[in-house]
Amino acid sequence: METLESIKPFISSKTIILSLAPKITIEAMKTKLGGFSKIARCNPNATSIINEGFNPVCFSAELNTDEKETILEFLKLLGKSPEVEESKLESYAVVSAMAPTYFWFIYDELYKISLSFGLSSDEAKDMLKNVIQASVDVYLEYGMDSYNLIPARPLKDSEEEIRNILRTNLTKVFDKLKN
Repeated sequence: METLESIKPFISSKTIILSLAPKITIEAMKTKLGGFSKIARCNPNATSIINEGFNPVCFSAELNTDEKETILEFLKLLGKSPEVEESKLESYAVVSAMAPTYFWFIYDELYKISLSFGLSSDEAKDMLKNVIQASVDVYLEYGMDSYNLIPARPLKDSEEEIRNILRTNLTKVFDKLKN
């Protein structure tokens, strides 16, 4: 909010503000800026660094179609930027913007285990790239019961604990962002 106060003197009728700040609503920014309303909010995720991000964006009602297109064109460089309702932006932040952190340590451990089992670095990387993407496709696109596809489930006894850890921690983050 202090940044908004410091930029206030530099805002003109041509200005469009794209906020990457979580939690601060368009309405709160409008109020802080004395009624200025050409504002959009976006939650970029880490995969934007390779131009494959999923970066939900929402717009104030005062932005016209051309202004929205300008922002969307700018964000296109980072990956996909679907327009979403502002009331859902924090939901996207918890599940989309933070999602890589839920998996990267697992990928890292699978990579290290692969090396310890005798795969080369290239073999492990190739395998993980293919298996991870394909497993997401099986789950989301094909609606297959993955548990019937793989008879061995080494983590079966820990699955409920992992689910509870996810639910508990992500709910805490969501509640913090929403309140």
